[in-house]
This record gives sequence, C-alpha cells and structure tokens, in this order.
Amino acid sequence: MIQCAHCGRTTDKGASYSFYYGKRLRKKTEWTGEDRFTTTHYLDIAGSDSAFICDDCVKRQILRQSLPGVVGWLLIALIPLYLAGVSYNREGVTVWSIAFFALAIFIVLMLIREQTGIRMSSQPVQYTPNVEEAGQQLALNRRKVEFNQLGYDTLLTYREYNHMKRK
Repeated sequence: MIQCAHCGRTTDKGASYSFYYGKRLRKKTEWTGEDRFTTTHYLDIAGSDSAFICDDCVKRQILRQSLPGVVGWLLIALIPLYLAGVSYNREGVTVWSIAFFALAIFIVLMLIREQTGIRMSSQPVQYTPNVEEAGQQLALNRRKVEFNQLGYDTLLTYREYNHMKRK
C-alpha cells in the first residue's frame, strides 16, 4: 500500500509516474518568413523524478481533459434521443423509439470509452499513452512548487522530453 501523491489516499492500485526537471537557459525567437516565427527553448535538464498516483486520480484527470469532446458527442447523441421521443409521441412505444433510444445509449457508452482511453470500472487502469501522459502531468503538477523552490523552472512529461531531445 502506497500513498497517492495527488489525493493522499493509501492504495495499491496505481503507478509511479516519472517526469523530468531542469532550468530554462534562454529562449530564441526568429523570423522564418511568410508571417511565421520559430521559438527555440534552450534547457538544461537536471534529472528525473517520480510520484505515485492512484488509478482513481488518473481516471478523473482523463475525464477532465476529455470533457470538451464528451460534450460534443453528447450533442450528437441527442439526435437519436430526439427521434426516439418524436417516434414515442406519435405512436407510443414502438420498435423505432426503442431502437433510437438504444442507439443514443450506445453512442454515449462508446464516446466515454473512446474519449477517455480507459474503461471506467473497478479493474486496474489499462496503461495507454493517454493514461501515461495524464499520470505524468498529475505527478509533475503535484511536485511543481517543490522544484520551483529548488530553482528548477521547467518540468516535462516523458513525451515533452523526447520531443525536446529530438530537436
């Protein structure tokens, strides 16, 4: 049983998420023509650290990030719900009203699964890149103040670090 760095709950369902920290040395912005600027950040990566985050915190983070997409899909799911209501008002409960209602429920369930990248159940989180990124973001947000006090002004997830390393 380990204590979650985000919520403080003690659990064994979770993972340790790593992130990188360092200092921004300088920033260079240059004109590349045709109304375009390129900004280059020069960083000195001092090291990496990690924090244990429970599965529940990661699920909540993913749902918060997915909310705009979920709202869009819910608006799309209103179409079969509307058709089910119209069909029900005209003829009572019919095969069409049941079919449209079932289609709306199916769309809602699929959008939750697709938008979040995880199954909302009591089973452990399946670690996909979306889940990994959300966990790393929670870990570095939780430790940000501590690293800023130590003089490190840059915190990066693994994906951000790899992106910076390639350039």
